Amino acid sequence: MDNFNKSRQHFSWLPKFIGGIRIFRILSFIIFLSFTSCVSAQKNTYQAESAELIDGISVTVDNEAFEGNSVSLTKPGDKIIFRNLHVANKLAIRYASVDVGTISVAINDQPSHKVNAHSSGALTGSFLYSIVDIEIPNNASLTISLIDNDVALNIDQIIVGNGDLGLPPDIWNLPPLPIADGPYKADWKEISRIYSVPDWWREAKFGAWSHWDPQSM
Repeated sequence: MDNFNKSRQHFSWLPKFIGGIRIFRILSFIIFLSFTSCVSAQKNTYQAESAELIDGISVTVDNEAFEGNSVSLTKPGDKIIFRNLHVANKLAIRYASVDVGTISVAINDQPSHKVNAHSSGALTGSFLYSIVDIEIPNNASLTISLIDNDVALNIDQIIVGNGDLGLPPDIWNLPPLPIADGPYKADWKEISRIYSVPDWWREAKFGAWSHWDPQSM
């Protein structure tokens, strides 16, 4: 009996330890939920069909669009305006196109920025993202338009936010590659100490394929 009581006293700390683990797990879960909500709050999505369509811009049915429709910009002068945007420093445009070229983006009454667009393969059912760094003040208006030689495209939605929007890298709209301030010596060790590869370069992929058969003749 004495040995049993001694054993109970020896392990008297165990319930407190288990209770502490439970409290730790609950707190960790609460912190995780808070973190994920903060991350999701860093970006906001606006559907194109809910924006202001200027001069009879048409809406196209597209089952691959998030709301089942996209907005078609087909000729110079076509434009769509998203109003009352949240403050942000990055913009992503989800679009479909069969051409390669540019589109024009303007914040409020500022001059337009040219944004590169690539072919998604079809005007419906296939989308790409154009992602650019751009300062968007609170309650701003954002206009996407076709000017001069801009290419026709269908717009599904835009995403505005800060930092990483959680989208694949956009190799057609890469940010400027900054040059490190000198002077520095002309050797690899000195250069590597000053220069760091940007994140988009680390994620870049390159592939090559070659073949030789009667078709090559």
